[in-house]
Amino acid sequence: MASTRTTTALTLYAAALTLAIPAGLIMGFGMAGGEERTRFTEIDVERINIIEPDGTRKLVISNRQRQTEGTIGGEEIPLDRERPAGMIFFNDDGDEVGGLVFGGDQNEGFVGLMFDQFKQDQVLGLTHREHTLPSGERVRMSGLMAWDRPKDRTLLETVAMMQEAEAIEDPDKRMHRMREMQDEGLLGVQRMFVGRATGGEMGIIMNDGKGRPRLLISVEREGEPSIQFIDEDGEAVRRIGPEE
Repeated sequence: MASTRTTTALTLYAAALTLAIPAGLIMGFGMAGGEERTRFTEIDVERINIIEPDGTRKLVISNRQRQTEGTIGGEEIPLDRERPAGMIFFNDDGDEVGGLVFGGDQNEGFVGLMFDQFKQDQVLGLTHREHTLPSGERVRMSGLMAWDRPKDRTLLETVAMMQEAEAIEDPDKRMHRMREMQDEGLLGVQRMFVGRATGGEMGIIMNDGKGRPRLLISVEREGEPSIQFIDEDGEAVRRIGPEE
């Protein structure tokens, strides 16, 4: 026969176990229902994945070493690159649609907020870049940019075309093929820049469908404003200044 002390211990253990089971169930249901929240005063983390209940990625916040690659249709974009730290955005299909990235050091720096065309590359961006020249001068460029991207092919197809061109051994033929694709608008072109150029002037540059500057509105650092109309060869065919 068990001693009184042993019986008492077993009774207390059973009672504690009986209370622990429903308490665990309550806590579990609370977390499953999204009612439990954990509060942190400070947290160090290398990467955070924001996902939908079905696991679809919507946002990745990461350092440079653990930064995610973009995907289109579930296929990773095959680019040989090191992506900077920041946030990468994804749509409801799990495709990358832009992001906020930043990085740099004492030699160069950059930060950019980019928005991508559906299944393509960026079409709108707000960016700042700066770098140090060999002379020691620090130059910078800041502005809003817009691009045209192909509507009849995805970024995966565009990258495949670029890789085929880069595989051409003859350098002249390789360059010729790249220029052909650029002229045909297969790679996308920058159509607009609004902001501060590296020379210190503030301006608006509008390009044609081949990426050639055609209209320039600027104010020089010294204060002189102008409007220039540029032909397809890059020559200013008309200039309007403050006295014209």
